[in-house]
Amino acid sequence: MAGRLDMSDLIGKLRRSTPARTFFADRVAGVADENRVAEYANMEPPCAYVAYIGDSAAPSDAINENVQWVTETWAILVKLAAHEEIRGQAPAMTIPAIRRAIFKAIFNWSPTTGYTLFSYGGSSCIGISRDVTIWRFTFMTRTQIDECDGETEEQFDPLPAFKGINAIVDAIDPHDPGLPPSEEYQEYAASRAGPPPWATGPEGRIEARFTLDNLDTIPPPPAPGQLPRKPEDKPK
Repeated sequence: MAGRLDMSDLIGKLRRSTPARTFFADRVAGVADENRVAEYANMEPPCAYVAYIGDSAAPSDAINENVQWVTETWAILVKLAAHEEIRGQAPAMTIPAIRRAIFKAIFNWSPTTGYTLFSYGGSSCIGISRDVTIWRFTFMTRTQIDECDGETEEQFDPLPAFKGINAIVDAIDPHDPGLPPSEEYQEYAASRAGPPPWATGPEGRIEARFTLDNLDTIPPPPAPGQLPRKPEDKPK
């Protein structure tokens, strides 16, 4: 997730968009609960409120790391005056024009780095009274989260520095199919079925051993285009 999407980003986009300003001017704000718009949102209609509906995450497809796609759902709640009739016919007749204006501001817009273009999820009437009619327009965008967004280095802080390794090598091929497994390395032999000869290694015989020490003192590799530093070129 390279960027961050805030409610203020959508509010600002609607206020800056010329088609949306035709209907709402600066009457665009945020709201936490879409179900309380009719009761507590006090801007004069026509106006719009931005609400964060929630998100959903797909399982990680990676084998040795945690990488997930997260779909964020946002709603533009439009409050229109209902005039005298309870059916809401008059404000409903303006919905296609309002939807086109909101599309010009939000649909196919990439809000910030790391987010996909906004797609449209549909609309519905979520409230109607003698005073107002409220319509919801839903939009979605996706972002990817990985190890950079989570806890990484703190879990390794208590560990000692990586200074060296002791390695033992049991070759897969070539190997001696007639030799029995080594008694000092029985874990490989324990998984074998039946006596030798075996088609492939490892059969439990150690072909090589090596040790690497003082890995924490090895200098970093030279930058691209820079020649390796000679021993006599040590900084003074």
